[in-house]
Parts: sequence; structure tokens; C-alpha cells
Amino acid sequence: MQRLYDLGSRQVLVTGVGPLGCVPAILATRSRTGACDLEMQRVPDMYNPQLVQLMSELNSHYGADVFVAVNAFKMHMDFISDPAAYGNQREKTQSDCMRSVYRRLNLPTHVTP
Repeated sequence: MQRLYDLGSRQVLVTGVGPLGCVPAILATRSRTGACDLEMQRVPDMYNPQLVQLMSELNSHYGADVFVAVNAFKMHMDFISDPAAYGNQREKTQSDCMRSVYRRLNLPTHVTP
């Protein structure tokens, strides 16, 4: 971060961790119902608040809001929980495409439709 600042950056967006328990590979390999994996969801819950705190500390050090933490988790969860609001009218779940890839590669999945 110091290097970015030294190079002249004065507005930097720093994205937090998105919903790791909802990524297609996790859904295909760890979810029987298509629901997000709760264990993997704990990672962003632990990391993201620390990122926000770090950005706040850095901004205090520089005396300006140079670094802005972006809530990638909320953005992705909004899309996952209400895909129609973003123009996705399909009923197909996020992990369906990954399941077919995993089947072609003969990798195990919890769900074999």
C-alpha cells in the first residue's frame, strides 16, 4: 500500500473476499442442496472486517481516504440471492455448470444430477 501511495495513487479500491462458500467449484463439490457452504462462508466473515479496519488505519496514517474497502461479499450475495434483479431469469443454479465440468473430468461431486 505504501508503494502505491508513493507512486501517486490517491484513490484505491481494495476488494474484500466474496462469498467463498458460494463459488461454483465449492457448490459442485461440497453442497448437496445447492446452498452455500457455511464453513467456507466463515472466511470472509473473519477477513473482511479486518480489511476494513486496516483501511481505516491506513487512511488515518495518510490523513485522507486514500484506500476504500469494497464490500465484494455483499455485492455477490445480492446477485446470488436475487439474480432476477440483475437480469438473470434462468432457474439453473450456479453450480450446475461446474458439476458438468467435474463430471467430464471424472472429479467427484456431492450431487450428480
